[in-house]
Amino acid sequence: MICPVCEKEIADGSTFCDKCGARFAPPKPKDAAPKQEAAAPGQSYEKSLEILDKSFLQGKISSEEYMMLKEELNERFKKAGASPVQEVEEGADYDDFSWESSDSAEVDETLTDGEMVECPICGKTIGKDSGFWCKKCNRDYICFEHRHPRTGHCSECMAPPKPKEVVHEPPPEPEKPKVNPALLKEFKIMRGHVAGINSMHVCKDGKQLVTSSNDTTMKIWNIRSGKVAQSHPGIDVPFNSVKFAPDKKFVLAGGRDSKVYVWELFTGKIFKIGTHDNEVTAVAISPDGAFAFSSSVDGKVCQWEITPYEKPPHVFQEGNGPVNDMALSPDGQRLIAGGDDNIVRVYSVETGKLEAELSGHDKEILSVAFSSDGESAVTGGKDKALKLWEVSSGELAGGFETVGFVTAAAISPDKRYLLSGEGAVGEETGRSGSEFEVTLWDLETGEDVRNYVGHEDSITSVMFLPYSKFVASASADNTIRTWRVPE
Repeated sequence: MICPVCEKEIADGSTFCDKCGARFAPPKPKDAAPKQEAAAPGQSYEKSLEILDKSFLQGKISSEEYMMLKEELNERFKKAGASPVQEVEEGADYDDFSWESSDSAEVDETLTDGEMVECPICGKTIGKDSGFWCKKCNRDYICFEHRHPRTGHCSECMAPPKPKEVVHEPPPEPEKPKVNPALLKEFKIMRGHVAGINSMHVCKDGKQLVTSSNDTTMKIWNIRSGKVAQSHPGIDVPFNSVKFAPDKKFVLAGGRDSKVYVWELFTGKIFKIGTHDNEVTAVAISPDGAFAFSSSVDGKVCQWEITPYEKPPHVFQEGNGPVNDMALSPDGQRLIAGGDDNIVRVYSVETGKLEAELSGHDKEILSVAFSSDGESAVTGGKDKALKLWEVSSGELAGGFETVGFVTAAAISPDKRYLLSGEGAVGEETGRSGSEFEVTLWDLETGEDVRNYVGHEDSITSVMFLPYSKFVASASADNTIRTWRVPE
């Protein structure tokens, strides 16, 4: 029995050629009438080539055996000067396969006898009988090891495209998120004073504000409506500082006439409880509403009993120069004060003694404030520095450099943010430009997250409004403005 593909003689009754890998139908019984198998129309040559390709791809024959068997297959079906372009007619076998002239067919470019070249893929030296010309990429003569068995092109042409080399560059620095300009504009502007506002304080329930102004009046504002709820005509000189009592029954005020006053909100009456030797700069009230605290340009920090009759004060400090600001801790246990000598002093209210001196500012301290838990304090000054302190240890916990003088400062209830306001000291502004900024600082990231612009004169007070996502600022431009805080 002869293999119809490679014409090798194989055993009778075999269904497999161990040379080319071709498989056959089982032989018919001897008593059956001999009948010549017909080739399927248009598939005789292609079918044989497909069987040969499959054997090569499955690894049953090597590339050299593949090329040799393919040449034998071509010789079997090919006649001189012809190429297999016609389909087999129905009922014809391999020997009846017809061929047509190949005069118009493209002739392969080949080497001359004895000429040797290097394979452009592997560098192996090859000759006419051991290489081919890839017409797809028009490459130089290539050895058969790199010939694709089905298409006849070189392996590099048929290889899948190489993935682009990924260059791992360091990630770019994250850009500061852009803020909707609408969130930087004031949420509400409250107007009512006819001269610059000197001080502002919010009541414990967060519903009302009290302000004092150079127009000598004191006003109580409804925060929701932005309207004035109550007003006092004041005295002949302005008040520098005002504070709500914890029960909202009165307002404590410090005047430029060196006196400390109580304004009874129910009766509207005002009376004096103490007198300094120079104008009062700041006031505070104890949590039980029984005592008042004040600081003055005369260098004293005093404690007064709140009664209709003036009594001698307890003096915490004197002789260290003007005190520009003072604050009482929420639990009423500590006082902090800062002034022209650049030192922040911490006092025990119970003992009346000095607990610590905090050094870090290079110029006059203009603003001090406690955190809601009383454990931290923020200070700002003419050195354009905003500093956060741990009160118990006296250590510096953080700080920021500002654009202008820090004339107002506050800490958020959750101690995540600091709030600062820029202002002037006398004729000095410490900055260029006509607008003064309120800046919100993030203690977690160490960056300023909001710069609220709108005030046209020095900012005298800033604070976080309780139970809301807003902050408030008061200015010498006669206005109070509220601003949104990030979620």
